[in-house]
Order: sequence, then structure tokens, then C-alpha cells
Amino acid sequence: MNNSDHEQQSANAHRLLDQAAEPEIDADAAIELCRQAALLAPNDASVFRRFNVIAIEHGMLEEAVAAGRCSVALDPVNYHGWKSLGDALFNSRKFEPALAAYEQASAGSVDIAVQAMCCIVDVHLELGNLEQAVATAGRVHALSSSNEDVRADVLDWTSRSASILLERAHLCLEHDEAERAVQLGRYAVELAPDDFDTWVDLSVMAREAEDFEVSRDAAVKASLIEPSHTDAWLALANAHRSLELLPEAVDFYRHALLLEPKNQLAVNNFGLTLNDLGEFQEAREVLEQGLADTPDNFAILYNLGDSLYELGDYEASVNRYRQALNLDPNTPALWTALSESLEACGRYQEAREAEEMAVKVERLLDEPPLGL
Repeated sequence: MNNSDHEQQSANAHRLLDQAAEPEIDADAAIELCRQAALLAPNDASVFRRFNVIAIEHGMLEEAVAAGRCSVALDPVNYHGWKSLGDALFNSRKFEPALAAYEQASAGSVDIAVQAMCCIVDVHLELGNLEQAVATAGRVHALSSSNEDVRADVLDWTSRSASILLERAHLCLEHDEAERAVQLGRYAVELAPDDFDTWVDLSVMAREAEDFEVSRDAAVKASLIEPSHTDAWLALANAHRSLELLPEAVDFYRHALLLEPKNQLAVNNFGLTLNDLGEFQEAREVLEQGLADTPDNFAILYNLGDSLYELGDYEASVNRYRQALNLDPNTPALWTALSESLEACGRYQEAREAEEMAVKVERLLDEPPLGL
């Protein structure tokens, strides 16, 4: 068979593959067309590469892997072929062979090398090789830093990979594995060192894990990346509050509210911190303004009740506590606060009833749920 015959067969094979790639065709028909194409041009690596891609799109992973192996056997220096084979193996959860395929692909030009190394990071994340994942991500950032064509894609990918680690970190928190959660969060920001949301998420998570210094440092980094974003200053304020650096926290809450005056979390935590500092009148003003924007905010009502009690406005504090209890009656400390305000008003019977409710709710919360 001469060259022109080979070219004709390849052309016919690619026409079949064009049909197989049509969006309306079902998986079985697509694979059958791919098989026919492979029989027409059994020595054309590009045919098998397209077969591989189409099979992946239809979830036919065994077919995809087989086609990918044929592609790289026919053309071992086609790095796109190695990348496609790696994708088929990765989707088949054959991570070690996928890693080997991606490493072959990473020897290609910058664009395919960056794609392959991104995939290598994903493999390491699946295998739990976090240090290798971070090291490879560093190579990706270095390789893409001077190539604007691939840089945006790299940033999107690193953000996605970091979010995977942060999801795992939050699961660790749910299982009381605070130290492991913070460790995963640190790996996440190493994967995506320029991603604002990743730093904010680390700050929030580290605060939940009671690693307040990490929380503060992550918030500082976030504020440097996006200095006009409320979430950075709110995270910074919350971290300082947790570190009991209350005057500094107040300054950061003020800054957050300059950026977003109606941010209810900032309003509430600002008022709460002012209460802790004994600045009850300013706390009252801040919280009342917040309540005007969201009249049914449980936390603001609760903290405003505290401000009013400390200012000696006991009847007003009773009203705010009752409003909060109408929203959520299952907070024993709030019933106790109501009892104290009622007693300060001289309403002793109501005060005793409120304290009895505090005890009752506490007991109910301590009881295990009834079985079915």
C-alpha cells in the first residue's frame, strides 16, 4: 500500500471520528465508529488519540485506556498522546500508571508540560502525597510565570486543587482533627499562594481549629492580596478577637464596615467586641443600626440585649432578649440573661420562670435523641 492509500485511509478514519464526536450520538454508536476508524488506519497514532478522547467523554474508560496505549506506542514522542492516556488512567482511578503517563507528557512544550504537571499534582493529592503535590505545584508556578497564555489556566487549576484540600480540612475539623485540618490548609495555600479565597478560608478554618496565630497570619496575607475586600478585614478582626487583642480587633471591624456598612457578621462581632471592652453605648448604637437593616438577626438581638442590660435599660433588654428567644428558644444562656433582666425590673415571678426554662432547655440539650 502506497503513501496516498495510507493518507486516504487516515482521512476516511478521521471522517468516522468526526461522526463519533457529534454531540447527539450515544456512547455505543460513538465507540463503534471509533473502532471502525481504528481498523481503517491501524498505524495512525492521531486516530487512536482521538479515539481515546472520545471514549473518555463517553465514560468508556477501558476503551479509552486501550486507545491511549496504542496512540503512544505508535508515536511515543507525541506528548499530547501521553497526556490523554494519563487522563484515561486517572479517570479509571489507576493513579500510579496515570502518574507515569503524565510524567512522559511533562517533557513536552510549555503548554502541554504545564497541563501534565497540573495533573501530576492531582494524582499526588489522590495518593495523599501532599509534599510532592506542593513541590510539583511550585514547578508549575515557575514554568507558567512568564507565559501569559497558560498562566490564567494555572491559577484556576491551583484554586480548584486548593479547594479540594480545604474540603478535606473541613472534614478533619468535623472529626475533631484540628491539627490535621490546619496542616491541610497550609498545603492548600502553598498550592495556590496568590488565591485570595484560599487564604481567607485558611484563616476561618484555623480560627475554628483554635490556631489563632495561623488564622491571623492567613488573614494578613489575604488583606495584602485584596486590600479592599471586606472578608480579609473581617477575618483579620475575628483572628485578633480570638487572640484577645480587642482594641486591634475593633479597628479592623471598623475598617470592614467602612468597606461594607451592612455586613451583618461584622456588625454583630463589632458590637460584641465593644461590649467586651465595656463600650456599651457605642455597642448599642452599632447593634441598633444593624438591627434596622436585619430585624430578625438572632445574634444582634442577643448582643444588643446585653448592651442595654449593662446600660441599665432593663425593660429594653427584656424586649430584645424575648425577640431573640422567639427566633431560637434553645439557648439556655439567653434564658438566664432574660431572667436577670426581669429580676432587675422587679418582675420576680417571670424571672423565676425564665430561669426554670434555662434549666429545662439545658437538660433537653443534654439528652440523647430518642430512637425510632
